Amino acid sequence: TVQWSVERGSRGRAPWRPAGVSEATRGARRYVGTTNLTPVDVGICDVGTDGSMMEEYESVLVAVTGVSVSSENPDGPDNDYGEFEVDGCLRVDDLFHDDEPVMGAVYSRIVGNMYYAYSNAKIEPRSAADCQM
Repeated sequence: TVQWSVERGSRGRAPWRPAGVSEATRGARRYVGTTNLTPVDVGICDVGTDGSMMEEYESVLVAVTGVSVSSENPDGPDNDYGEFEVDGCLRVDDLFHDDEPVMGAVYSRIVGNMYYAYSNAKIEPRSAADCQM
């Protein structure tokens, strides 16, 4: 469970922005007053689109290791949404970091927040440092 707080912009109007994580729990562990959580190592196809643990890890900071690019554009040539797929089961999105993958390229580790959108599970790296080759 993660609890967020938000701050309003000047004069009580937008823009809204996250003020930080006030409390996060995972199992018996409890973290209070921190925004620097350690990623959870997961099996890539376990959290992929049809994975048995996909919903359990949605919105969690995760890490997958030893993965290779299986599709540079899984939506096909007519729909390029800036995503690529690794190991045939998990998409890597580009909301915060735009990577130009090469088919077959191997990443030693990808870290990011898990989410589900448009019928696909996705990992969202926060910066270039989250995509290690």
